[in-house]
Amino acid sequence: MPKAAIVGSGIVGRAWAVIFARGGYQVELYDIKKEAREAAVVQVTAMVDMLSKKGLLFGQDPGKVSSLVKPADSLTAAITGAVYLQECVPEILPLKTKVCAYTSE
Repeated sequence: MPKAAIVGSGIVGRAWAVIFARGGYQVELYDIKKEAREAAVVQVTAMVDMLSKKGLLFGQDPGKVSSLVKPADSLTAAITGAVYLQECVPEILPLKTKVCAYTSE
């Protein structure tokens, strides 16, 4: 199963996590704050449930989709083995520069 890494667990990161999980990717979601990444996984499940209730999962099992999204303990763990990296950190240039430099190594 292909893996996607999402860096940043705000609404944009969570939305990307849902998109990739719906596409069958194993998703690792990383945020510098442990409580933020753990809360994001719970919020992703709520997003998937809402999509299911509105008929927008098109036959996909919401439990299976949600189970594909996991928090990553570190940025290195999130990006290791990933075939796709989605950067979703705040629009702060020094932060984006730092994340991009780290993930380019």
